[in-house]
Amino acid sequence: MFDVTITTISSGCTPIQSFLPEFIKVMRTRIQSYHKWCDTEQSVKELKTTFDGQRVEKISPSSWGCPIFSEEPLADTVTYVQLKLLTSTYDYGGIFFGISKTNTIGYSTFLDSDHTVCLYNDATSLGARSVDVLSDCSAKKDDVIGLVADKAKDEIRFYRNGMLIARGKKKPSEMEPMYLCMWLYYDIAQVELCNDYLYSSLRQPDVITPPLI
Repeated sequence: MFDVTITTISSGCTPIQSFLPEFIKVMRTRIQSYHKWCDTEQSVKELKTTFDGQRVEKISPSSWGCPIFSEEPLADTVTYVQLKLLTSTYDYGGIFFGISKTNTIGYSTFLDSDHTVCLYNDATSLGARSVDVLSDCSAKKDDVIGLVADKAKDEIRFYRNGMLIARGKKKPSEMEPMYLCMWLYYDIAQVELCNDYLYSSLRQPDVITPPLI
């Protein structure tokens, strides 16, 4: 989210400010936080990061892999991040993506809702441990998973292709300091941070029908 200081230019006693409403509107509708993934000693054995930390590829097949985290905690009032699936990860593996309370989690804690608020793309009951599932969470190649950590509303929301699909059971105020976290597990996969959907275009279904899990 942008922190903007606006200086109004004036001539005499009449401020020139007719551009301000439209400018502010643009800034509010183009929220997109910039983050990148940070390699660790363990992750470099399982994952390959490229494009200045924007793309991540799982390079070790048939393994449970390891988590990777954002380089910095989420400092903005509203953080909006989008993750695009460049390969299919639905049939033999999956993606665990969301918020972690720390930048170090292990096999025993990545399913613990006290440590993480994460969505799974495989539509199983795993994601229900830390999120309230509103609709089918399955995501495949070319789908975009959106994450919003909204400190003002004190809620964490997940989207698929711009549509709301889940809300975190924990609030941002309970998860500080928040880091992005991701776990590509079992199958080879490739994902990339992207900017496909404007924040202003995010929507929720008219009728929410939770999937049977």
